[in-house]
Amino acid sequence: MEYEVLDDKLIFILPERVNESNAMTLQNEIKSIMDKNKGKTPEFEMKDLKYISSSGLRMLLTIQKQVGKKKIKMKNVIRGVYEVMEISGFTDLFHVQRPIRPCNIEGRKLIASGINGDMYRLGKGVMVKVYRKDMTLEEVEQEMEMTKKAMACGVPTVISFAIVQCGEAYGIVFEEVNADTVASLIRNNPDQLTEIAQKYGRFVKELHQIEVFPGTLPNIKSRYQEWLSEAKKKLMPSKYDQMTEMIGRMADCNTFIHGNLDLNNVILINDEMTLMDMGSCGYGHPVFDLQAIYASLVAIEINNPGYCEKMMGLDAKTCRQFWKIFIREYTGDSSGNTTENMVAHQEGGKTHMIKESRLNLLLEQYYILKEEILDMLSDSSS
Repeated sequence: MEYEVLDDKLIFILPERVNESNAMTLQNEIKSIMDKNKGKTPEFEMKDLKYISSSGLRMLLTIQKQVGKKKIKMKNVIRGVYEVMEISGFTDLFHVQRPIRPCNIEGRKLIASGINGDMYRLGKGVMVKVYRKDMTLEEVEQEMEMTKKAMACGVPTVISFAIVQCGEAYGIVFEEVNADTVASLIRNNPDQLTEIAQKYGRFVKELHQIEVFPGTLPNIKSRYQEWLSEAKKKLMPSKYDQMTEMIGRMADCNTFIHGNLDLNNVILINDEMTLMDMGSCGYGHPVFDLQAIYASLVAIEINNPGYCEKMMGLDAKTCRQFWKIFIREYTGDSSGNTTENMVAHQEGGKTHMIKESRLNLLLEQYYILKEEILDMLSDSSS
């Protein structure tokens, strides 16, 4: 039995044929190797496998039962073998992955750039999101899976087709969309800023009316609590208690949460707003989305002048104005008569005092909370 040990993975390389003549032998060899490598996660490399019989399928099923609930990954499954597994229901029992085909983006039009990757138009019919080189295949697969789950919940998102290899990075191919991101729409139509911001406000409000059945998508509040638990050893007890109280203060909701609603992750298709970048989505209190929007438009720019221009091609003043119009539309407060406080803001190398509503200050607290936790987790892993 040919196999490789790679970090915490135990990769079994299956031969060209697995049938009644060798299935039991392979099963015994795999079990013996797993016993000698306890704690390693088994995977099957199937690039050479051309044929598998019912005996081979039973062998795989036996190995899966030994592993438990976590689905075993099967990589580079060719079309004929994939069809056999699909018909027999094995694509539900295992994590079955077809071969990843290459994708050349040289000379392709850049549609938008985001924190975790860039979107290119491949031509008529498709576009591709190319992720950062440090994003693993598992993370890209997770985003594709989240996209499908969110769509099943009624969330407006583009249809994903396949994972591809773009040089040293992975990408996801999406349906053809003759679309602009909200950021590019503002750049190309600055006179329509108010109309676009109001439309965005209505869209996010409608998005937060979608209820997600628990278990379908992750619980965002639980995600924060898990992050905080991992970072506990880096925190003073008083700070940990304060953060725990802030997270616990959020009411439990089944509201759909995107998790990263910046202006590059929402596109217009036939005048309808549609979501991209679904890897962080889940369900919970709307404040988890609102703090991310506020951060991308206002808070990050305060501490990192030039952020809005770099990420969205928009100046800080435009982003701040967009936020004000958006949040008034979202909350239904068109008057703008909110209790305000003064905060410092850097612009043009000078510090100015500007007004912020109490809601903005609350959202900034939750943005800072998230950043502090993630910074500590990053320090712990480095």
